[in-house]
Amino acid sequence: MKQISVLKESSFDPVLGGKAVVLVDGKVFSMDLVKAKDVFSSCNFVWLNPIQSVFVKYYCGGSAVVTSPTSSGKTEIALFVIGRRKGRVLYVVPTRALAREKARYLRRFFPKEVRLKLFLHGDEEDGSNARIIVTTVDSLVVGIRNKVRWCIDPEVLVLDEIHQIVKEGGFYIEEILVRYKGFEIIGLSATLPGAERLAMWMSVEMLLQSDWRPVPLERKTGFVKKNEVFSFIEKVMSEDKKTIIFVPRKRLGWEALERFQKDSVVVNRTLPFDSDQIQMQFGIGIAFHCADVPYEELEEIEKRFLKKDDDIRCLLATHTLAYGVNLPAQRVVVLVNGKGDEFFPSILDILQMEGRAGRLGMCEKGESVIVKITGNKEISGDEDLKERLSNVLDMEFRSSIEMIIMGRDLEKRRNLLEYLLLISVNEDKDYPIEFFRRFLSTKDVSYKEIGFIFQSLQDKSFIAMTQGGFYLTKKGLFSVLTNTPPDVVQEFLRRYKKHGLNVVSVRPLLRQKFQTLDVFLEDKVEDSLLMQEIINEGTPVWDNTHVLMFVMKGGIFGFKNIEHLPGELGYLKGEWLLVLRTLSQAKRYGLIDVDDMEILSIACALKTLILPPWGWLGLLPSIGYIRGHALRMALEEIGYRPPLYGEEVKRYFSGVNIDKLRNTLEFFLSKRLPGELLQREVVKILSLLESEDKFELSQNDMMRIRLFACHCL
Repeated sequence: MKQISVLKESSFDPVLGGKAVVLVDGKVFSMDLVKAKDVFSSCNFVWLNPIQSVFVKYYCGGSAVVTSPTSSGKTEIALFVIGRRKGRVLYVVPTRALAREKARYLRRFFPKEVRLKLFLHGDEEDGSNARIIVTTVDSLVVGIRNKVRWCIDPEVLVLDEIHQIVKEGGFYIEEILVRYKGFEIIGLSATLPGAERLAMWMSVEMLLQSDWRPVPLERKTGFVKKNEVFSFIEKVMSEDKKTIIFVPRKRLGWEALERFQKDSVVVNRTLPFDSDQIQMQFGIGIAFHCADVPYEELEEIEKRFLKKDDDIRCLLATHTLAYGVNLPAQRVVVLVNGKGDEFFPSILDILQMEGRAGRLGMCEKGESVIVKITGNKEISGDEDLKERLSNVLDMEFRSSIEMIIMGRDLEKRRNLLEYLLLISVNEDKDYPIEFFRRFLSTKDVSYKEIGFIFQSLQDKSFIAMTQGGFYLTKKGLFSVLTNTPPDVVQEFLRRYKKHGLNVVSVRPLLRQKFQTLDVFLEDKVEDSLLMQEIINEGTPVWDNTHVLMFVMKGGIFGFKNIEHLPGELGYLKGEWLLVLRTLSQAKRYGLIDVDDMEILSIACALKTLILPPWGWLGLLPSIGYIRGHALRMALEEIGYRPPLYGEEVKRYFSGVNIDKLRNTLEFFLSKRLPGELLQREVVKILSLLESEDKFELSQNDMMRIRLFACHCL
């Protein structure tokens, strides 16, 4: 393996060029940069930067890992590799948002060859024979296990953000690396301590690491006492620089937004507090970017922050932004909790966050300010944080699987090993342990423990044994092929046997944690009569099933401060197709005994967030959550029946007393809207009743279902 380092002494000017200062085989030397036109037939830049130039000079084919700071041009390295290949390329990223962003960028260079394949999320573009497939890590894993055509035998696989292997969900990255062992893999990573160990395990031809970044980064550290945090944030806001302030807790971000709303223009509209702000036209703009914020508002916040002349000068954010879409700033401030060896956000997260500071063309240098929050009476400062940051490259590399196996949570460890062994039996029923041992992190698991895990899987009917060895039962196949871990399958089937097929039994299949309402509604939820009724019905609380039921019974309707469904609740509406597929597979394997309409009813209830049998109401175009529940409550109040799937909208409402419905709608909506807006909203809802449509899924939704059903991925 050839190891090459691009040193920070390198220089770069987009027009004039520069020099790459390189360390190879213990020797330091300078090399000229490569002209872009010598590599790319069509591009809008003159020179490749130092890290791109070094890669082009030294890469001779085979697998490679490239680690460099955020925004140092790693995507162009992938472009260089893709351009030299004629066969299929898989470009794999961790998130849907990033997949869409990368697909747009790649189409600038390969306009007719790129297709987006987000199998798990129902976002499919025609062309399973396309040359360049952009997908997410989890979609690729499910595709591989189901032997989907576009996953098979790529000429090259680009794994962007490969450093996510150390984060939660890194399980899937490690599985991809195991399954594509022997294929050409280009791993693109932000700064990753211990990258040599990962590169050696991957058997790469080249490891290229870089300390250089296009815009120099000036890092400062400090500390602030807990009771002075808001004063510190206010001081940062007063300075005329585009700034991202990363906060360690969501609640701190929302509290800051509430505190500063009197003197700033708050961009967020869905808030966990009652806003007393009259819409200001002028002033410093401030917004909060976190998983709680509705998708519609996140898009607006991101677009406005990117504009140089927009009023959003300060963006509060949590660590999720560090791994999201490309959103640069002149300055990044990171507020950190913890001490000694334990900090939150983690040291690796901090590196990702400060990578947002500075972009070529935005400023001459990026500024990073990392501030430790100390106790009000604490004497110590930020020395421990400084030490950890200075020694970050000496940290040992550990994958997420490895950390779970080495950790103290024995139940989490057992669940993980059960899933890994189940996957291994599916991959190689004759020699499953051999496949299991291919993972970076499983070599030290004893044969004795493996035997216990196999016995546990047999006892739970996930695997069975013949003279030839183990094989997966239908239950085991369901688990592996739908990407549903064994412990989740067990809980789903336990609830199904107790409750039948309903939202409560389907809850384990959903990936959301449903913790958003804790911040938005606080004790108002737990104190509500509706929530008490839900809990008294025996609805599970430990996994927040009661919160999901609260939402689907219209519990959010009465809260005026929520304009759009917060974060994970809004994204839940996109999970319906995955749930439909999973339940259909459960039926196919004989795990549940239901008809197709029951499955569709549950899936549509999640799509509309209205409980059956009223979920079909949400299929009305432009109805949404608030209008849907207003109409449901009004129809229930006047004693009218729920609609049937496929029923004509006009025919359904022909039996309704419209005057009575109007008065009832006004009564319920008056809890949210003042006079003129109330009347306008009632008119809008009543106009939907004249629709020529039916209560059924759109043609686009039906096409997505067919794609899932036949695995045309």
